[in-house]
Amino acid sequence: MKKVIVFSLLLAALASFALISPTESKRKAYYSGDAVSYNGKIYISTTNTGSFELLAVENGDIFKKTTISSLDRESKEFYDSELFAENGRLYAHIVNGRYLYKYDLSDPMIPELIVKVKDNSWDWFLRIKRVDGKLATVGSKQLKIWNDDYQVINSFDVSDGDLKNSSNPENISFSSKGDFMISGKKDKVYIYNASTRQKVTEVAISAESNKRNIVNDGERSLIYVVDDESLKAIDFGGNIVDEFEHTSHVGYNVVESADKNYLYFSDGIGVVKVEKDGLKPVDWQWTMNIASAGSWAMGIESVFNAGEEYLVVFNGSNILVLDSNMNSINYYESIVEDERPMEALSLGVDKTRTARGNQVSLRGQGFGLSEELVIKVGKYTVAKTETDNYGRFVKIIDIPVKLETGKTDIKVVGSESGFTYSIGFEVE
Repeated sequence: MKKVIVFSLLLAALASFALISPTESKRKAYYSGDAVSYNGKIYISTTNTGSFELLAVENGDIFKKTTISSLDRESKEFYDSELFAENGRLYAHIVNGRYLYKYDLSDPMIPELIVKVKDNSWDWFLRIKRVDGKLATVGSKQLKIWNDDYQVINSFDVSDGDLKNSSNPENISFSSKGDFMISGKKDKVYIYNASTRQKVTEVAISAESNKRNIVNDGERSLIYVVDDESLKAIDFGGNIVDEFEHTSHVGYNVVESADKNYLYFSDGIGVVKVEKDGLKPVDWQWTMNIASAGSWAMGIESVFNAGEEYLVVFNGSNILVLDSNMNSINYYESIVEDERPMEALSLGVDKTRTARGNQVSLRGQGFGLSEELVIKVGKYTVAKTETDNYGRFVKIIDIPVKLETGKTDIKVVGSESGFTYSIGFEVE
């Protein structure tokens, strides 16, 4: 069973994607990210705009929950992120080249920085992965595997030979048990023994681009990759054992379904669900027809939430969510405006001490333009306000009567920029 799309429709899709001008619309393309189920909701992350964006699917709509910007002088942009739920809380790992961060996002309005790790070998963190359940970072020099204390317990040189993929580190992956390392480099897939670092075999594929994801199936001892002609099943001897030709001129991403008997892959014009046995297509969706102009399916993530599988598609001009029948739930459109702060971050208060129940006046600057702010006194959230067109605000707040006497702090958090500023305060 195979759907055929007319050539004119493909040309129209390509034309509409090409017409999206970042200069005219300030729109940046969504092409990759992550998704996870947490507390009955689907959360989606991406760093394609240069900042970390967290979205949530709620009652059929998709809302942006928070944005975190990189404040490090060495790197002003984030490159990759992963979401994960652990011990009843929502976390994210984010990399910006120089640093690896861990944020607690259980309250998305107030992201909390938990860990910040600097790489002292002058590697440049570009990508985040999971290897046999462990955190892994792929950089310009090495792939590093980390323990729970954020110490490197294993590493692989990726700066030389066939593993030299520093500009496209998403091509490097591991088998599910970590015994094989797979590297996709443009028109070839290389398979290495992870223990000896020796190349086992290589397989030729049809690809003009370096960027593609690779899925390993440990039970079938197969890897799956979609190139510019077809979805391919390859054994660890380097043999192409099965193949399904798609209708596009490019292939991007392949992920495993929650039901391990199926795969999803993207080819720009849409996404296809395929049965692993025989690589038979069972369902599909032309994603360029059901979302905004400039839709082009690239990155995809499968999420199992509330007893149903969903597919998150990083769809060029938007992020699209499909249900288990490949029907659209909704999409979030990319319109990135220049909301960077115009002044240095600062916070002031009209008095440094007062009694519980009294009011104080706050003033601040250096936050995002027209940005919502959350104000906390100690552990209590006391107010929300919004900055003006210059990133400034003035707000009168009440000191909570339940607050203990003594020293505390007043904290202001930007919900979009992630900027945080605190000032000391004493409660009488």
